[in-house]
Amino acid sequence: MGDDTLSLMLAGESMVLDAQRALIWPAQRTLFIADLHLGKDEVFRQSGIAVPEGGTLADLRRIDALIVAHAVERIVLLGDFLHAAPRGAPRYLQTFRDWRATHGDLAFVVVAGNHDRRAAGRDLTDVVQWQSNEWLCGPFVCRHLPATSPQGFVLSGHLHPVIKLHGSHRERARVPVCWLRAGCAVLPSFGSFTGGGEIAPAQDDELYAFAANRVWRVPRRS
Repeated sequence: MGDDTLSLMLAGESMVLDAQRALIWPAQRTLFIADLHLGKDEVFRQSGIAVPEGGTLADLRRIDALIVAHAVERIVLLGDFLHAAPRGAPRYLQTFRDWRATHGDLAFVVVAGNHDRRAAGRDLTDVVQWQSNEWLCGPFVCRHLPATSPQGFVLSGHLHPVIKLHGSHRERARVPVCWLRAGCAVLPSFGSFTGGGEIAPAQDDELYAFAANRVWRVPRRS
């Protein structure tokens, strides 16, 4: 594998982290992503806040690339699929429907997050499979909010975890990470128009950082 992917074991399964801030389960041809926040740029513009267009289509093209690269047959989105409940007939819904029509054989499971609970089971029900709280997938418990579970290893999102890297000459950079805790993984936000929250990992936690089309394991601090 190159620098754009990294292998690791979770719950006894061989998994792959991709530099596009995604987790792949090759044995099941399954792609896990979190916090897409589809249509966030359009929601902001509807509120009179000037932000660039194109985020929705750019993120769907990133998913396209992941589908091809990893032979994906199923996508599991760990919450905050939509940024807000749709008002009227926003363009991003049609953009997603058009994209979905080109992937008719692809399963698309969405675990509802706090941003899209009003839409869960009501919007886009013909093109995605909504799960209201959590969804069991082999040894994994797919949910939005990080927590441990007696039912299996939790894959979650919600926190948009980032860490601050310190370089020479007072250089600083904030990068998204996949945060592995005891019994739980917190995936970084997938959406390109999303922020991040700086985390305070425990000594035994593992961090995998994403930047410049690379993914790497962050050394633990001594």
